[in-house]
Amino acid sequence: MALFSYIFITVWFCFWVGLMYNQPHRSQKQKIIWIAGWSLAALAINQLINRGIIHLLPETADPMQHAYYVMYLFSASSLVTGVILFIGLQLFRRPV
Repeated sequence: MALFSYIFITVWFCFWVGLMYNQPHRSQKQKIIWIAGWSLAALAINQLINRGIIHLLPETADPMQHAYYVMYLFSASSLVTGVILFIGLQLFRRPV
């Protein structure tokens, strides 16, 4: 599940980045806002999936506990990646 959610957020993010940069009629600011918005939506869906599944499972000595930590690590890494890309787009945007 952790791998699925990480693949989901990566594909979702790359899809919207690619889509927005193939639309030359939009300004750089519109592209940044659009990409950031869809990234946050993907993170929200990812967290909903991860937390929803964890809360549905019974509270026992779970052998999958390590997988949950990996899931949250993937979510955190995708959030950090989004923040770095957002800052990078802000700092290195092309003059229009």
